[in-house]
Amino acid sequence: MTDRLETGRAILRQTMGDEYFEARASGRNDFNGHYRDLIDGYCFGEGWAGGPLTPRDCSLLVITMLATTGRVPELRAHLRGALNNGCTPEEIRHAMTMVGIYAGIPAGVEGFRSAEIVLAEID
Repeated sequence: MTDRLETGRAILRQTMGDEYFEARASGRNDFNGHYRDLIDGYCFGEGWAGGPLTPRDCSLLVITMLATTGRVPELRAHLRGALNNGCTPEEIRHAMTMVGIYAGIPAGVEGFRSAEIVLAEID
């Protein structure tokens, strides 16, 4: 478990950036610590590191799933992560178009809205 946790935390830091990672770490406490370990080890250490997909590929998958399910705060965080992992604005635009086609126009609209906000903040 320790290796998976360490791997997951390294991927999380790389994807989300140092500022996000440090803010998240400072918010760790007795109540959320176990769940944070689960996320770090399972989601990032197993899910992101456990197969042939690159972090860039995983980012594209995650942003489409988050847009599809309407998880806007997490979507915006992972849009930043997708850019950190080498996704281009054009690829993100295409991914949000696919969300609109397969998950419905409202999901695509929110995906585009979130991407525009993140891109404007970064620019």
